Amino acid sequence: MSSDAKDLIKKLIVRPERRLTAGEALKHRWVRALTKKDSDKSLLKKLKIGNMKSFQHSQKIKQVAMMAIAVQTDPNDIVELKKIFQELDKNGDGNISFEELQAGLGEKENA
Repeated sequence: MSSDAKDLIKKLIVRPERRLTAGEALKHRWVRALTKKDSDKSLLKKLKIGNMKSFQHSQKIKQVAMMAIAVQTDPNDIVELKKIFQELDKNGDGNISFEELQAGLGEKENA
């Protein structure tokens, strides 16, 4: 991953008041470099969607997501989020399956 890409990510996973806006992110040097090279191709092709898809399955994306949540979440909310997670995780395996999520959402709608 390039240093410019890392710089953009660092500027996006900070507290909301310090985070780049969508417009600022689009003006970032990494995005500008992608769009400057070949304006015919779509931005999605330039971002090499295949690489992004494989990245989403890696442990790093999970770590980045957890870091973003930790930075932005009020400590008092974490207790409530943990309680909700545990209620949804019926089998206690530490993961919420699609079925568990569906069941949990159904219970919330009926409440």
